[in-house]
Amino acid sequence: GLEGATRGTAIIDSVFDSYRGMIPGEIQARDKGSLLAFSDGEVTSFGLEGAQDRGKMMASPGDSVYKGMIVGIHQRPGDLEVNVCKTKALTNMRSANKGITTGLVAP
Repeated sequence: GLEGATRGTAIIDSVFDSYRGMIPGEIQARDKGSLLAFSDGEVTSFGLEGAQDRGKMMASPGDSVYKGMIVGIHQRPGDLEVNVCKTKALTNMRSANKGITTGLVAP
């Protein structure tokens, strides 16, 4: 579909047309959940890298968040807590994947 072809970078625009009367019948429930902040703190790039695989993020590095705050849209039904405040462990040890970097998708 469109999301796969554009890798999530498409922009959809809309223009308001008019108000209409209520459509009879049931209102559909949403099929996606929310990504919630796991704890209070400041959003880090490292935390967002791990969380962005779970859905579309609305938070940016440096944002202040509180526990339970919505920071993104989950790909599946139901809410999921993600640790967007996680910091990278700093060690003296060399790592085989030290030079590997990953990018962030802009919200």
